[in-house]
Amino acid sequence: MSPALEQLLPDDVLLEVMQYLSVDDVFACRLVCKRLEGLARHPNVWRHRRIVEKHCLCPVLRLAPCLEALEWCKQRSCESSFSALETTKCAVTSLTLALPTYSGYSNYDHRPIRTYAGLEIFTQAVRNQAAIGHLKHVAVQSRPLLDVVMEGSIGYVLLQGGDAFCNLLAQCPCLLSVRFLLCVPALTRPLESGPPAPSLVVFECPLAFNSDSFLMTMLAGHAATLEVVNISPGLIIDGDLLEHPNVSKLSEILASMPRLRSLKCSSLPRLETLAASKTLRDVGFYESGVYGLQGEIVKFLRGGKELRALSVTGHYRFDYVGMLDAVLASSGRSLEHLSLGDLQDVHQPLVEALPRLPALRQLNLLQLYDLVRLDGLLLGITPLTAPNLRRLELETSDWEPCAHHWLHGDAVRAVFSANPALHIHLWKASHCNPYAVEDRCGACASVCHLEAGWNFLGRLVLFAHEPGKCPAPEDHTADSKWRSVHMPCSSA
Repeated sequence: MSPALEQLLPDDVLLEVMQYLSVDDVFACRLVCKRLEGLARHPNVWRHRRIVEKHCLCPVLRLAPCLEALEWCKQRSCESSFSALETTKCAVTSLTLALPTYSGYSNYDHRPIRTYAGLEIFTQAVRNQAAIGHLKHVAVQSRPLLDVVMEGSIGYVLLQGGDAFCNLLAQCPCLLSVRFLLCVPALTRPLESGPPAPSLVVFECPLAFNSDSFLMTMLAGHAATLEVVNISPGLIIDGDLLEHPNVSKLSEILASMPRLRSLKCSSLPRLETLAASKTLRDVGFYESGVYGLQGEIVKFLRGGKELRALSVTGHYRFDYVGMLDAVLASSGRSLEHLSLGDLQDVHQPLVEALPRLPALRQLNLLQLYDLVRLDGLLLGITPLTAPNLRRLELETSDWEPCAHHWLHGDAVRAVFSANPALHIHLWKASHCNPYAVEDRCGACASVCHLEAGWNFLGRLVLFAHEPGKCPAPEDHTADSKWRSVHMPCSSA
């Protein structure tokens, strides 16, 4: 840009352009002239930026007056970045803290978990942002645990040193969301006090013996404003759930929330008290098979009304047939999303239930051990039985045989022929070992569907409609973790 042209443009025009520049380009603008150096510090250049996956945050934290989101990861960010985060004047709206982990063992059943000692080091960073006054969202996560989850262990990090951190979160005014993702804060003593006023809209924290004080205080203190709550089982397992000192109070607190619209939790005592909620429309349950709680989910569903979304991750003893009967009786005509995990032999009852779910748009089946066993369900999906079904998500287990062979099967061809608007999302799709030539199935030996990129961690999106003319474009994405495979009805 010539100096003459730059002088002709007003500040608001330059700021409009600069907000779309990369961070490196914004820093380069500072070297052009004093005017651009000043504009590079303007809030409009930074207020919508999300700074993630960056090794050194120091230059950004010194220059930017504000940020929409910032992620600090100890494994990726330099140590000086954290020191800068403790003292910066940059106002961050959403702060994510990612933790490294090391191996350990659960105190409850001696199964392996990952722990991290030192959550207290984040306290000053959050305190600094709370003092600035723009902090609305705080998330603590442990990314490396994805492999542990797939291996079938507990999959939760026990975060030591959580007393000061959790007390600070409880006292932060005007927070909208607090989320602990795949990790549990460990407290050595109860919280000193609750929040000064309710403000949280979203709260996510696993249930554990050493986090119950924090969890109960946050739920009770923000009951008037909470809309989305996720209380995963965490480190409470088997019979321990019934012995938890506060677990009997959870249903009562949740039922008192006037705005609660989405809830994910374990099967809890007196869960049916939540059925009277006038706002709850999206529910998800982790059914652990604990004796004495197996019927709580069915009781809730029998009394619930007009649910829009339901997900159940069941135990092998879970009564899926009774659950289907209950949800059909109370929410059959309103249910749009249904997700079921760890199914055994309930595919036929599910086929029979489809005509009574006229609004169903998405069906998820998780932890599948053999895709071929779904053939009966696929053949039962027609425009008459499932007129609005547009997405079928299938997540296979690590022991699933070749999905490529299943993709060539008659049932897949039939379901796409009958339902050309349907999309099948296939997670963890595997194929035969390319080096074991003699053991490969006919589909893998034919070297087709190379666009699938088999054995990658994302999902395959199978579709039969004409490419570029999708009746449900939201079921397609350009995300690198998705790969599309066109399945023409005539030659699936």
